[in-house]
Amino acid sequence: NVALSALAEAEAVGNQSGDLEMAMEIRASRKHEEVALAAAKRAAELCAREREEALQARKGLQERVAEALRSEKDARDSVLGSLEEALGVAEELRGECLRLREKSSAAAKW
Repeated sequence: NVALSALAEAEAVGNQSGDLEMAMEIRASRKHEEVALAAAKRAAELCAREREEALQARKGLQERVAEALRSEKDARDSVLGSLEEALGVAEELRGECLRLREKSSAAAKW
């Protein structure tokens, strides 16, 4: 880190020049900088973890939506199949009714 390097260099200059008070102030500043840097690093790690968790939650949600859409399509296909089957039965019954009506009409003529 550039700031930490600069502070370490300034501390060394203070020590070499004999200005111990300045060196101690710089050392304290460097410690504060290290603490701030560690806090920033921790915050970045937490953000990365939360982002990953959010991405996983999003993926799970997308999978559930896809499954719901597949279920909806399956249900719709099933209903359409049942309607087609019912229509086929209704057409057969209509045909049977027409045949019976024709036989009844023919029998009435005798």
